[in-house]
Amino acid sequence: MRWSELREHAPGEFGKLLGLDRVPEVRCLRTKVKGLSDPESVESWAADLSRQWMENEPEAAGTLYIDGHVRVYHGHLTKLPKRHVSREKLCLRGITDYWVNDGTGRPFFVVEKTVDPGLLKTLEEDIVPRLLKDIPNQPSAQALQQNKQACRFIQVFDREGYSPAFFRKMWDKHRVACMTYHKFPTENWPLDNFSGQEITLPSGEKVIMKLAERGSLVGTKKQAMWMREVCKLTDSGHQTSIITTAYELELTAVSGRMFSRWCQENFFRYMKHHYGLDMHRSME
Repeated sequence: MRWSELREHAPGEFGKLLGLDRVPEVRCLRTKVKGLSDPESVESWAADLSRQWMENEPEAAGTLYIDGHVRVYHGHLTKLPKRHVSREKLCLRGITDYWVNDGTGRPFFVVEKTVDPGLLKTLEEDIVPRLLKDIPNQPSAQALQQNKQACRFIQVFDREGYSPAFFRKMWDKHRVACMTYHKFPTENWPLDNFSGQEITLPSGEKVIMKLAERGSLVGTKKQAMWMREVCKLTDSGHQTSIITTAYELELTAVSGRMFSRWCQENFFRYMKHHYGLDMHRSME
């Protein structure tokens, strides 16, 4: 129905369909739609909604998954920088969206980068300052002073975020823990170091993994930092190493949260297949 056709219906009766005493006048509707579509209003609404989600489930907000996804631009009005699109295996013009999701894959917010400075720069300048402000129930400065191993929250990302210098900066400046895959692991660990552990994933699923843990000095010279290194042994004999500064997190929780990063990809796949999220955003 077009807005102009509202004049042909009784405002009282038609308003009941909308749950109102009477349907708003056309000019009022246009004003409200214009206000709702204002970029600043949308950003403010999204920030308030994200903050509300975090307050309702503070445990889910304690561990955040951060990853970048390229939104391909198919228009011809501008020439955006090219970047590698993994699903296309090509370098295409587009915008990089850095999504912040909770442990079950639900998105809290997104940071859009037309010129992509990289994950580490985006984390430091855009994402971490917002998380420090929005995440509820963070430990106080006094609690952090008393417990040298406590952190405010944990960031989980892929190997693009591997940087001992960045891990140290986040810990020393903000007491924020980081977790990623070890980019340069040493030789394989002895097999007798591993033992079967029951892992409870954020989704509630329980799996058995062969795990081992030790402390490791990661990095070189002044960038080196003492971290926890957790290694997973697969049935094929392959070993996957995780490094983290989440010193208080249990061994099973470290592996469970790191290997649950697929929940982000599952969310996007679901939204693309069922709601056309990628198609809609790409054609904007």
